[in-house]
Amino acid sequence: MRALLWICILALSGTTACKKRVELCPTEPDYVVSCSSPKELLGTWRSDSVHIITEVDSIDSLIVDRFPTLLYSMQIHCDEDSLFLLTYRNFSGVRTEVVRSTHYEVNSAGAYVYDPLDEVSDTSEAEFILRWTPEGDSLLDARWVENPNTNQRTETLIFFRKD
Repeated sequence: MRALLWICILALSGTTACKKRVELCPTEPDYVVSCSSPKELLGTWRSDSVHIITEVDSIDSLIVDRFPTLLYSMQIHCDEDSLFLLTYRNFSGVRTEVVRSTHYEVNSAGAYVYDPLDEVSDTSEAEFILRWTPEGDSLLDARWVENPNTNQRTETLIFFRKD
């Protein structure tokens, strides 16, 4: 009986004393805040007009919408509140964010938005690319291409003016 009692005591003490203790600490990712932009491109830009070209190879068609009822806005801030924000409003006033980032690079050829967790800023690895051609000090002809599905392509042309 004594041996059984010792076995029970050892078994109970062994299971409680040898338990692994793991301390879980909440982890949050470190988002990269990095921007680079010429001063003349900083500020708020609004669209004068928008053209949307959609190609669908499965039906061999090209759809050109030269007057969509969309108003685009682009904000570029490169200070303590770094922000690149591209949004649009449709005809009923619904606002949609196309891209919002604090990790981006802007130059005379376009805007390159990177993954917020990626410390590398390589333009070939950008998540979103908005290419443009400056037309004077306060006008930009911008474009970006999306490939939503196989054999589909949408190109959006936005003609911006600076506010």
